[in-house]
Amino acid sequence: MKKIALFLLPVLLIALTSNEGYSLTMHDPVPGNLLNVKVSEVVKLSAKQFAALTGRKMDLFDRFKFSVLKMKMRHDLKKDPNLLMKDYLNEGKKKMKTGWKILIIIGCLLIIGLIIELAVVKSVDNAF
Repeated sequence: MKKIALFLLPVLLIALTSNEGYSLTMHDPVPGNLLNVKVSEVVKLSAKQFAALTGRKMDLFDRFKFSVLKMKMRHDLKKDPNLLMKDYLNEGKKKMKTGWKILIIIGCLLIIGLIIELAVVKSVDNAF
């Protein structure tokens, strides 16, 4: 177990710090012509209609993200019924970046702590 923990720790650190550790395709969430549309109009669109407007096919994960985004938009429409897409997207970028960074750091620290704890418990058991 100690060998596995000692092997996984560097691999985990390399994967988290490497820019090429994973492949993620980033797309513009909304084309420029949809930025001046009211959020109340976008909420009424289906995933197929939104895909037709953006000009790219949505896979299952994109459709799921779109449905979650629509739920958040409906909630924010109660606060401001005249909200535009560009205002909504700019507002969301500020909130999400810091929260995701904190969540990732806490998750990494928990994983490293668990690995160290397992290594310490295993070494104490082997000592007796």
